[in-house]
Order: sequence, then C-alpha cells, then structure tokens
Amino acid sequence: MSCSYSLIQSVLTINETLGVTTDEDSLENYEKQIVDIVRMESMQQDEPEDATWQPVVEGHEDMYDRLRLVGDYDVIRREATVHYHMRQESFRKAKEAYQRGMKTVAAFYSQQGRAYAEKMREANERASWKLLQLRNAQCDDNTLDLHGLHVQEAIQVLKNYVKLKKRESWCLQKKQTLRIITGRGAHSALNIPKVKFAVEGYFLSSQLNYREVQAGMFHVML
Repeated sequence: MSCSYSLIQSVLTINETLGVTTDEDSLENYEKQIVDIVRMESMQQDEPEDATWQPVVEGHEDMYDRLRLVGDYDVIRREATVHYHMRQESFRKAKEAYQRGMKTVAAFYSQQGRAYAEKMREANERASWKLLQLRNAQCDDNTLDLHGLHVQEAIQVLKNYVKLKKRESWCLQKKQTLRIITGRGAHSALNIPKVKFAVEGYFLSSQLNYREVQAGMFHVML
C-alpha cells in the first residue's frame, strides 16, 4: 500500500530499534485509519481555522510504558532515539500536509512533532541523570565525572556543580580543588573529545583557574 502518510515504515523502524516484533497487518490497519482521516479532512470545505483535529492511532502506548519502567541508561537513551525519529517523521508529515493545503492536518503533525521533541528532551535528561549517578557513585564530593554525557548535558551539569562548590567555598571560607573528568573522547566519532573541548571552553569563558593534569582530567582551583 502506497501513501504519503504511511506509518508502516516508521513504526517498523521504531520497533526494530526496540527489538519488538510487530504484525504488519496491524500496522496496515493503523495506516488505514490515518488515510481515512486525512481523506475526510481533505474533503471538508469552509473549515474554520481553529477547528480541532485529533486522530488517535492506538497501539504504541505500551511500547513507551515498557521503556519508562526500565531504569537502564542504554534503554533510556534508546527511548530518546525513538522520540527523535518520531519527531522527524511528524515534521515531515506536517510539511507534506501544508504543501497540499491541508492546514489542520499540518498543524496536528506539527504539534505532534513538538510533543515528541519534549519527550526526547525528558528522556535524555533522565538518561544523563542515570549516568551521572552511575559514574559518580564512588567519587568524593570534589570530583565530577562527566564521561559519557552529551556536550550540552555535561556543560549544564558542570555549571551547576561549579556554582554549588563556589557557594560552599564561600560559606566555609576555604579554597577547594575540584577534579573534573571528561574522558579522552576515545569512543566519540573520529575520536574527537567534544565534551573535553567544551568543558575547557567553559573554564576559559568563566575565567576559572584550571589545569589539565592528565588527558581528560582537569583540576579546578576555587
């Protein structure tokens, strides 16, 4: 079955990512529901601009519920990846609908895309917190291990940590040396230590007194 609003390919891709076996007959039923709704939408005339259009495609809720129940870092990151692909698919459909003059359909898919973007952000946030807990479980209070975080996550965590330790130093009226671990980027694309470079850039822009004591490890003097 060929249709510009096909769900089969996107759902199969998502389920393959999750390792879930899916019946294609069920997926085709999902697609038929969307096609019927879109066909009815395109036949409407003199539609009010603020009309609500809320098609519901059931069958995916349990997939996300299973992911939320598992507190494993890799699985949560995988959930974020699923939301990313769903976001991209929603925005693609919104663009197609808009080009065909189906404004309400386009608005619906655009709203869906924004919702998936927020779910992706939340999943990445949970994953980064999980990884921080795992990495820093055995660290002392003056050590922060950012190894494995995404760049933006690492910088935000570092900013909050430095702010907290500065306040602590001021309250205790004593100097502290922080140990910040970024890793060497050995597992990054092209072995480029993006987190390390971003962290050092933050040190420079914040005029912090720091030095690299070994590859992927800094001392920051407060």
